[in-house]
Amino acid sequence: MPFLTGYILSCKIWFIGVLAVHVTANECLQNKEGLDYKGTVSTTRTGINCRSWEGIAVNNEVQKHQHKYCRNPDADPKGPWCFTSDPDVFWEHCSIPLCGRDILKLLIGV
Repeated sequence: MPFLTGYILSCKIWFIGVLAVHVTANECLQNKEGLDYKGTVSTTRTGINCRSWEGIAVNNEVQKHQHKYCRNPDADPKGPWCFTSDPDVFWEHCSIPLCGRDILKLLIGV
């Protein structure tokens, strides 16, 4: 019976660790450009709130997305950015950390 208890405990730890990595991976960049970033960061580097992308043209294509998240639709080498809610700052880059082994180490002790 002790073997079964150890197995169940081990299984629970593994599941929680995988779930935590999945959630955190959405809020970090796989590379500096962040071309595939689909997270929910919605403030710029200086703390300005993002505004909706809907109706704004990027590369001559009007955006239909109603979200207010940082993205990199034009492959900007400096990474994701967003349109801001500040009338004096039309757009600004966002500050999103790079994914890495340090995050895994913190979450699951790898």
